[in-house]
Amino acid sequence: MKKLFVLTALILVAYCAKLVAQDVKSVFSTMEIVWFGLDFSNVKLVGTSVDFANLTDIRDRQFNAINNLFISEPVKYDIKKAFKKDKATNDFSIVEKRNISPDIDKLLVQTENTLSKETIAEIIKAYNPKEATSGIGACFVMENLIKLEKGSHATMYIVFFDIATKKVLVCEKADSIAGGFGFKNFWAKTIFLTLDKFNMNDLENKYNK
Repeated sequence: MKKLFVLTALILVAYCAKLVAQDVKSVFSTMEIVWFGLDFSNVKLVGTSVDFANLTDIRDRQFNAINNLFISEPVKYDIKKAFKKDKATNDFSIVEKRNISPDIDKLLVQTENTLSKETIAEIIKAYNPKEATSGIGACFVMENLIKLEKGSHATMYIVFFDIATKKVLVCEKADSIAGGFGFKNFWAKTIFLTLDKFNMNDLENKYNK
């Protein structure tokens, strides 16, 4: 009886592992995703009050202005091309609300922020899209906008998740340099470069090992 119990447990573990593997594989096999955009709800601005002069404007207007580039400049910020998909449906309704939620008094810091996998998972659990209820979702969870004289850059997480279960399937950190005129363009460059250098094939090989 004990041997039967152990055998059954091993079979269940193997079966669950297979299900997880299939979930991750769906990130690469599906040709359609829902793009939820850039989530700035947990971002930190690393620098001084001179570097980030108007925190209220940054939170209430600029974060979502960067997101709008996916609509106004879809060729430059091409999600389908970066993720090798035939179709990418935009749904920014969730991040539009989340992006104006950061506490102004805690937005500007001197030390870089580090988001844990648990925090990323909690962020995704809070996503409740009205339209898409299944399939694969994707977003960038922004971690830091770092303003330095020697070279400004942003850190973020590229996240793919199961929309129905809100389970994070893939979470990869990225770090790209900033540049350009004005807040929006300056930090939007980090998004463009992250997409431009993103390699879906390399990511698939990594998760298939």
